[in-house]
Amino acid sequence: MLFERTGRIAKTHSGLRTALAQVLDRRSETDRGLLTFLARACKYKELGDYAVGRAAVVNNADAAELIQIAGRLLATITERLDGLDEDRRARPVGSRGRAPEVPPPLA
Repeated sequence: MLFERTGRIAKTHSGLRTALAQVLDRRSETDRGLLTFLARACKYKELGDYAVGRAAVVNNADAAELIQIAGRLLATITERLDGLDEDRRARPVGSRGRAPEVPPPLA
């Protein structure tokens, strides 16, 4: 969603959160919820990547809630991208008068 709206790619998790905060509507409860979810999900990612022993445990309730919120996040992004597609049909070039650069596919 960030790339589609700005033509930029975030290189870090904190960079993504900062850039999305600039793109999303802060008055929208849904958009604020997306940013809160990303911050919370990052903590669990760090837990899974770096924690050891008992500190590395994520309980089932937290995992289920994160999965449910992630589904809503994906639905929101899909809805927003569909809206961008409609805008692009009316205006086929990027907002700066040129088509946005497309990153190479991931290997």
